[in-house]
Amino acid sequence: DASANRVGVSRASIRKDPGVQEHQTASGRELTISINPLPDGGLVRVVMDVTEHKASEAALRASETLLGAIMDNVPAMIYLKDRDGRYLHANPAVLARHQKSAEDFIGKRPHDVFPLDLADELVAFEEAVVERGEPIERQIMSALPDGKKAVVQMVKFPVSDQVGGISAVGTIALDVTRLLETEQAIKENESIIRNVLENVTQGVVMY
Repeated sequence: DASANRVGVSRASIRKDPGVQEHQTASGRELTISINPLPDGGLVRVVMDVTEHKASEAALRASETLLGAIMDNVPAMIYLKDRDGRYLHANPAVLARHQKSAEDFIGKRPHDVFPLDLADELVAFEEAVVERGEPIERQIMSALPDGKKAVVQMVKFPVSDQVGGISAVGTIALDVTRLLETEQAIKENESIIRNVLENVTQGVVMY
């Protein structure tokens, strides 16, 4: 009847089999039409406007695609862990650095992946982030697969859930070993030049 049509529900005999149809109106609205049988042999049709829902899904897919492209291509190591300390995600930079597969990380804890001393440091670092509820940045000394030592500049940050609680801890890390070595070499060269200039007995002219 008319009142049923206004709310998008009406009896129909257009189909004998249940199902769901998608329809786009002339104004561009997206509708789904489901047709289901009634005990008396009739059919009930339910029309739902899913325009906003489809737009949200499309925006979410686009956002996930963009985030995936960033995660997969940045040189920084990025990973995410749940509140139990298990890895939820590790980007290709993490896997390449440690020469491991995603299966070696996902679902594992630091003590399953790293040496004891480094794992202890990482866990304490993350506990501090959760306790303070804010990002923390510091340098971590770690060993590469070949045994060489490296300095990693690391930022760990809380990830909030829909009700404001902390559901995970994210990490962005970058190897700064070469940068620190370069800075140290520059300082040493500056010191040498300064000592030379302070101790020469004849004038020096810089061209």
